[in-house]
Amino acid sequence: MEFKLTNHKRDSRGFTLVEMMVGVAIGCLLLATLATLYVFSMKSFASMANYSDLNQKSRYASDLISRDIRSCNSVVSATPNQLVLNEPDDVTGNTTYIYDPNADTLSRTKNGVAYCLSSVNLNPSESYLHLLMSTCPSHQIAVLL
Repeated sequence: MEFKLTNHKRDSRGFTLVEMMVGVAIGCLLLATLATLYVFSMKSFASMANYSDLNQKSRYASDLISRDIRSCNSVVSATPNQLVLNEPDDVTGNTTYIYDPNADTLSRTKNGVAYCLSSVNLNPSESYLHLLMSTCPSHQIAVLL
């Protein structure tokens, strides 16, 4: 029986084609996973910023309506989509709040100047003005707040 010496350095010099393909495939999967995680995180961050902006606009509109109702002399008219207040400091007319369900906007008109309080997806069944109008007779609104 004869023994031959083999050269082990020759076998460990590099990677075979199959090993390289498996390594590249695993690397691509890892990069795709990281890219997906990054995109998901960016979308999540953007949606949280939108929710924060919506909350700020809703709070501002609610505070403004509450303040105007508390300080008004009387309620001129009240419908599910419109509230007209007679305030003591009105020079040229009444303060009017109008919710437009088609455009999803809540606007305020005071002394002839119109302001859009919210243009972000307010549903009339969930809006503060609609809930206020549907639950209270117009002569009780000033007492409610």
